[in-house]
Formats: sequence, C-alpha cells, structure tokens
Amino acid sequence: MGCKFGADQKEEENEIKTSVIDTIMQNEHNEGEVIKNLDYYQKLEQLELNGEKEDDNAYRNYSNDILNIINNIRQKPQNYADFIEDSMENIIETDEGENKKIIFKKQLKVGLIRGEPAFREAARILRDIDSLPPFTFKNELCVPMPFSENEIFNTSYLKTQITNMRQTTKVDAYFKEMVKSPEISALLMIVDDNGNNSGKKRMLLLSNELKYIGISSGIVGGTFVAYYAFSR
Repeated sequence: MGCKFGADQKEEENEIKTSVIDTIMQNEHNEGEVIKNLDYYQKLEQLELNGEKEDDNAYRNYSNDILNIINNIRQKPQNYADFIEDSMENIIETDEGENKKIIFKKQLKVGLIRGEPAFREAARILRDIDSLPPFTFKNELCVPMPFSENEIFNTSYLKTQITNMRQTTKVDAYFKEMVKSPEISALLMIVDDNGNNSGKKRMLLLSNELKYIGISSGIVGGTFVAYYAFSR
C-alpha cells in the first residue's frame, strides 16, 4: 500500500526537516510563527464526546504512554503507516460546512482540514523512511505546567517557559498538544493535517537530528494540555 517517494523528493524532505529545526533555533521571531502553526489544533474541535463522561484517570500516564507510541513509530515507521491507512475508515464527511471530521472509536471527534489526502501523505512518508533511534527522555526538557486554564491559551506562556529553560538547558524545538488520548494524539501529530502548513509536528517527531525529548502533561481547570520540547 502506498507509493514511495523518489530519491530527489526524499532529499527535499530532509532539507525541509533541517530548515524547520534551524529556524526554530536561530530566529526567535520565526520561532513564534512556527509554533503558532504547530498549535493549530486548539482552533479545531477538541474532545467532543458522545454523551459519555470523561475519565481523567485514564490520561494520567499520558507522557509515558505517548513516548512509547512515538518511539515505536520511529523504530517501525512502515508498520505505523498501515495503522494510519486503516484509520482512514473513521474519516467522515459532515454537513457542518467544508470541514471534515475524524471519528475515532466512534467516540472522539476532531476537526480535520484535508482529511484522507493528509492521511495518505503521512503513510507514504512513513513508508519512505528508515528506522530511527528512539528518543531519550530528559526531565530537563519538561515544561512546567501552568497554574491556571487561562495560561494554556496564552500564546506567550510556552515561549516564556522555554526562554527560562534555555538559561540552563539546550532546547531546539517545542510545541503544545491538546488531545489527551495518547493513541489519537500520536495519530493526529503524525498526520498533522494543517492544510498548506502541514507536517511541522511530524517533521520534529520523525527527525533524525533530534535525540532528546521532554513531555509534560496534565489537566488544568478542566482543560488537558501537553508540552513537548526537544534537543539534539
């Protein structure tokens, strides 16, 4: 299933990955623009459940669970491509405008922009890359959790925390995620269906340059948030 990219296209993908990471490192203004794109999910519908009460206890191990999933994807990318393609059966068209939605396990609804084409693209990319070494978790890369729900949606909160961290720790890239099911969160980050600006999160999660990761997560005032930080 899925066509592989040619050698020239694969080389171009690698150049894009390097460019994104270097931009984040070298230019604070551009860094803010990149992170703004990475955070597009908060503009979409988040965790719309079909009449069932959420069990917050089920997500207390998010950081550990998501790291295991991400490392498994890095080590066995072709296998995860199959999972992405199988997940396409959960994409449905709705009558609520032009947006599409993915219904995962007939419960979670998350808005998409391109839908099936983005899933197929992600699967093709995974089939075209070699196995990558797993990320090593570093506590020094864990962003402190906010004290209030307002700080989650304050665009300066994460950047301020990263600036503080950089006084003692090397941080090359970072982003925020707000889908609290580890399995679905990983799927959406790898597919990264963000229209013309897609692929930023995927590039970081599948980077061969980045070696270390910190993931902090929690529920603040009823809102789930996870912060990711990376270093080479």
